[in-house]
Amino acid sequence: MKGQAKKERDMKASDLRIGNLVNDQNGNLLKVIGLTTESKSLYVVDRSKFPLPKGWKDEPIPLTEEWLKRFGFENTSSFGTEYYDKGKLVICQEDGLDYIEDLTNVNIKHVHQLQNLYHALTGEELKINE
Repeated sequence: MKGQAKKERDMKASDLRIGNLVNDQNGNLLKVIGLTTESKSLYVVDRSKFPLPKGWKDEPIPLTEEWLKRFGFENTSSFGTEYYDKGKLVICQEDGLDYIEDLTNVNIKHVHQLQNLYHALTGEELKINE
């Protein structure tokens, strides 16, 4: 199990797109600003946290209800099931936030995965509502 958790945190540049959001191990929000086949360039969103401490590592951000709301999804509960609707995409909460309605076996666990899926389906970027 420990090996699996570590493997899940190791993000490859090929898993990301420019504009994706990730964290460092201390929870500082980072934005992908450059990618090559081998590496990624990240921007520290809160400039008061820059530079990051030596040895920092980027990690995926777990997808939570809070993040869905920050992206503008609205909770539209129905018959005891939680739905999060953003017009072009509806997420159904069943055993965590890892099921996308009408798409079979789509497993979305991290913010960058939702950003990538949303862009692939709609051609639009997910923007944070502050």
